[in-house]
Amino acid sequence: MLEQFPRCTLPRQQLITASEVAAIVGVSPWQTAHDVWVNKRNPKPQETAAMRRGTAAEDIIHGWFEAHGHDGNRPLSVEPGLRYGDAPIQGPLTWVGASPDALAVDADMNVYTVEYKTSSQPWFGGIPPHYLVQVRWQLLCVPTAAYGVLIGVTGLSVELDGMLASVDASAQTAGQTVLSLMLEHGAMVPQVYIVQRNPEEERALLRQVADWYAHHVVMDIEPELQAKDLAAVQRTWMALEAPNTIEVDDDIDGGKFSRLAADLAAADATAKEAEEAAKKARAELLSYWASNFGTAEVAVLPGGGKVSYKSQAGRASIDADRLRKEHPQLAAEYTTQGAPFRTLRFSKK
Repeated sequence: MLEQFPRCTLPRQQLITASEVAAIVGVSPWQTAHDVWVNKRNPKPQETAAMRRGTAAEDIIHGWFEAHGHDGNRPLSVEPGLRYGDAPIQGPLTWVGASPDALAVDADMNVYTVEYKTSSQPWFGGIPPHYLVQVRWQLLCVPTAAYGVLIGVTGLSVELDGMLASVDASAQTAGQTVLSLMLEHGAMVPQVYIVQRNPEEERALLRQVADWYAHHVVMDIEPELQAKDLAAVQRTWMALEAPNTIEVDDDIDGGKFSRLAADLAAADATAKEAEEAAKKARAELLSYWASNFGTAEVAVLPGGGKVSYKSQAGRASIDADRLRKEHPQLAAEYTTQGAPFRTLRFSKK
């Protein structure tokens, strides 16, 4: 199926692919529009733990999908998609590209795109917005696709996540074996979402990204730094050789840093109060539900809104303490240490 689609001819740093769109429109939890702009100007190949995990798990999830499909039935045909480094499928504009993880055909002869995702966190409330945007961008580039399918293997244990993300090939292979067995025996059930075509939303997404591309890539104007760019700033701090402790002098900066610190401390206090209020309100609502609604799963409000309280399968996990106790060498081999990071805290005088 892939051979019927034209491929992008522009260099990758001049393209906008599906994985970058979420950052450009402000819904990515990992990078910002500023990160995309920096990478376009000065591309730096990098391999993160999340990328290693996704690559290691992709073939395993693909095998599950071939056997089960998105509706419990095998696809009529399925073809693995493009891999990292391959020229993406050409979209409606020369700088638009996408690389779906697979293309498939269902029993009604509909072509559809398939995307595989893994996460150490469970997904709540439907398809994550950053993945919805990614699938919509892929549909823009595959006009013959009737819809897109997103398959998420979520709630990976720390141990399995570490094996799949390991730089050691044997550890990755062990992780793939564990994941395959868990999927085969139902210890882990993928979440499956169908994204129907929505031409109006697809056009609106393309317009928004096209405006950003013209302004920041073509005209090379730096995007404004946003609060989410703090992580990049933090990494820069850690690379500097600075003293461990400094004395803040309000006379030098007019008290700016002290005001910023006080504003953040006050905001944190307000957030904690709101969190406690939310916990109390949740407890009171669930207590009322148990007393008055019993085992009902959905409550329809007078205005038409809904509140749901549904059960779900328990999360599969690995007993880390037992593993370390009974197989200390194996546990040590598959335990990874995260990168160092800095934590912002306030203390009284």
